[in-house]
Amino acid sequence: MHQNPIPLPLKLKESDLDEHQFRKVIVYGLFDHDKEMLVGPKVKDGNVGHDVVTPLIREDGSRILVKRGWIKKEFANKSTRPESL
Repeated sequence: MHQNPIPLPLKLKESDLDEHQFRKVIVYGLFDHDKEMLVGPKVKDGNVGHDVVTPLIREDGSRILVKRGWIKKEFANKSTRPESL
């Protein structure tokens, strides 16, 4: 993961998947917060929480899942989180 991010093409062929696996990419779109998912629970540094995964809608209408980070369990309800999360 020490390589610089690369733009993610709108169309990916199966032959392109190896090049993009475990690679940081640059992608543009709008988050669909209504479809957000919490993955877990899991423990991190002794705290129980979840990974936040949110679909990103790209300009062509396609969607990709973005792992946005980890939150403590007390922030699992969206209303308890700061707007930036």
